[in-house]
Amino acid sequence: MEDLVDAHNASAEHLKSLTDQIQKCEAKLMDLEDRSRRSNIRLRGIPETVLPADLPSYVHSFFKLLTPEIPTDMLLLDRLHRVLKPQHIATSLPRDVLLKAHYFHVKDLLMRRSRTVKDLPAEYTSIKMFSDLSAATLKHRKNLPTGDGNPTRQPYPANNC
Repeated sequence: MEDLVDAHNASAEHLKSLTDQIQKCEAKLMDLEDRSRRSNIRLRGIPETVLPADLPSYVHSFFKLLTPEIPTDMLLLDRLHRVLKPQHIATSLPRDVLLKAHYFHVKDLLMRRSRTVKDLPAEYTSIKMFSDLSAATLKHRKNLPTGDGNPTRQPYPANNC
């Protein structure tokens, strides 16, 4: 009987070590995925009437309003496209636009400015900017408690237009 108890304890310890290794691997994977997305910006609220061919000029004009001091050649975008809409989102809402800024410091400045800017033209007031985070990070942050004991609400917009 003692052999069975020892074998069970050894199996339980081994299971715990494997569980810890899996949690470390998942945290590492989450970190790597977020690092690969660190220059991405998710824009919410750009109307679907803006055609895909007009999207780059629309976004560039919005960014020039936020940061007029940055030269146009620094506002390089590696990618810019609309993303698929989650099934639980109403069909009347426009799809998000995902873009990758070529320079991280430009992305950082855009995100900071979007929090403080006021008096945007009417066509840009509905736009909200988010950092593009992995689904695992959003799920993890959703479960973090706030100071009042309630779980946090996701995602956090960079501006409150």
